[in-house]
Amino acid sequence: MTTKALKEYEGFVANESADEGDDGYDELGSITVSGFDPEGEPEIRFLRNGSLNVMVEYMPPSYADGDMEDFEEFDKEMEEAIGTKVSWDDRESFFINDYDAETVERLRAFLATYRQKKAEQD
Repeated sequence: MTTKALKEYEGFVANESADEGDDGYDELGSITVSGFDPEGEPEIRFLRNGSLNVMVEYMPPSYADGDMEDFEEFDKEMEEAIGTKVSWDDRESFFINDYDAETVERLRAFLATYRQKKAEQD
C-alpha cells in the first residue's frame, strides 16, 4: 500500500523517512488511538511489507497495576474483534499481516473502547 493510499485513514501521519531502507519493516506511517491507556496510547503502524504493527506503550496497561493475568488473552481478544490473525511479537508489539480498511476501523474501535469495556466487565 502506498503512503498516498494510507492518507485516506483518519488520523494517519506519514513517516517522512519511510523510503529509507529496504527491510520491509519500515514504517510508512501511523495512527494514534485514544482511549486505551491515558499514560500511553497505542499506535497502529503501517509497514512497508504490507503488515500492521500495533504498539502499546504498556502491557499490561498502566491502569492495571502491573497485573498481567487479566491481559494474557489480549491477542485473542483483538483477533476476535477484528476478524483476522494477530501475532503477539513481544510484550507491547502485535503484528497483523492480513487487513483491509474495515479491519483497520475495527482495530481502532477495539483499542479505543477496550479500557471502558474491561471496566464494565469487572
